[in-house]
Amino acid sequence: MLARTKPKELPSGKLKYSPMEQQLYNQLRRGKRITSTVLMERLYKDNLEQHFYARETVNAALSSLRRKLDFNKAPIRLQRSRLSGPHPIEWWLE
Repeated sequence: MLARTKPKELPSGKLKYSPMEQQLYNQLRRGKRITSTVLMERLYKDNLEQHFYARETVNAALSSLRRKLDFNKAPIRLQRSRLSGPHPIEWWLE
């Protein structure tokens, strides 16, 4: 089981974004929905094969990014679609 660590705080009191969260944020576009599968393929495009838990890793990083954006009171909000069985989750910025 993975241990949850406390995110690093900047001197301003805001939470610091991890390198993966920064990469995912750069892939998202305001108002355009993108699935977790497409984000996963873009994130792991340099690797010959994606690891087994790639989708869970991407969704966990996006959830963490969402919490940090809320905590930092960013003017932008990260939204997601509801779970719908085997269909991938859609993410977008508002």
